[in-house]
Amino acid sequence: MTVERRDAPGLEDLEIELADDSKRPALRLREKRPDDDAPEQETAARRILENLAGAETPLAQTRIRKRAALRNATVTAVLHELVREGRVERMDGGRYRTAPKGAAGNGKEQNGRGSDAVPGSQPWR
Repeated sequence: MTVERRDAPGLEDLEIELADDSKRPALRLREKRPDDDAPEQETAARRILENLAGAETPLAQTRIRKRAALRNATVTAVLHELVREGRVERMDGGRYRTAPKGAAGNGKEQNGRGSDAVPGSQPWR
């Protein structure tokens, strides 16, 4: 039996700072500055691609879901999209693997890799 997390994501972090408006100290929301470096958010597609790229054999959808720690509905939708884009292949028996180089379809950027391509990943041979 497997348990899936169904809780909603939390709100974004709020940053506050001490402000002195000449009358009394107070707290105010900190304004985001363009130079603030925010880490790139990991997408479900990237997590799935990383798991497929790191696997020695094609993976079943249930194994992908467990490894990527995603909801089954999310894995189903993302795999469907990745197969449609040509970045993932569905094998006989319902297993998935990364598509060979050059097999990606409309989801390619100018460098030939999709936006969620895993750097250094190798296709199955």
